[in-house]
Amino acid sequence: PAAMWAMRYDASAAALVDDFISLAGAVRGTTLIEPVCKVVVTCPVIAWQMHPRSKFLQALNAAPLPESIDAASIFSKTDPGIQPAHLASSILGGTNIPVQDVCPNQYAGHITLLLNNTAYQRAFDALNNDGPANPARIAPADCGRLLAPHTNLLNLVSVLHAAPEYLAALGEPRYLSELELPSYARGDVVDPHEHGGIAEGSSARLAEASSTVGSGLVGSSTTTLGSSF
Repeated sequence: PAAMWAMRYDASAAALVDDFISLAGAVRGTTLIEPVCKVVVTCPVIAWQMHPRSKFLQALNAAPLPESIDAASIFSKTDPGIQPAHLASSILGGTNIPVQDVCPNQYAGHITLLLNNTAYQRAFDALNNDGPANPARIAPADCGRLLAPHTNLLNLVSVLHAAPEYLAALGEPRYLSELELPSYARGDVVDPHEHGGIAEGSSARLAEASSTVGSGLVGSSTTTLGSSF
């Protein structure tokens, strides 16, 4: 979402981009924010911004990215962190591709989607062809292959070791509610809320999240590939 924000509100930044591909992106927020922030009371800036009713996401999704940018979102229905996936990861005006629509037998999580061969092939195709991503253009995927080409699992171990430090940096400082938006974006907020007003609001999406994960798991029941991380 941070990269999309730059392309939405900075014309000079948008002019530098031909293709934008989101992998496991919470473009429209995630249901996890509400229950977590209720328990801990204070949350970091990025958490409040990822609430489905946040002013940040309202402004971000108020209009599509510039027409000069071909946007695609590749995500997994079984991503435990980004739910309900079909809503949370959909880019307005973009091509939205769940990996399970291509390979129903793959159970990809939030991190393992970055290693997933199906996601890789769809992203590679979008980058190497003019125009938006087009799933119909792509040859049938090798759904028996899990890892993307050139994947080095030893490098993944190094990344995972660095994850706690990265998460700690994201977690500070902490606030009781979402911070105010810059003045140039406030006009795009259609449902402004008072301080603390988004402490409620995404619970209704939890049922949809369960349904989305369930449909992904049904498709993955024959051959389970990947993990839930």
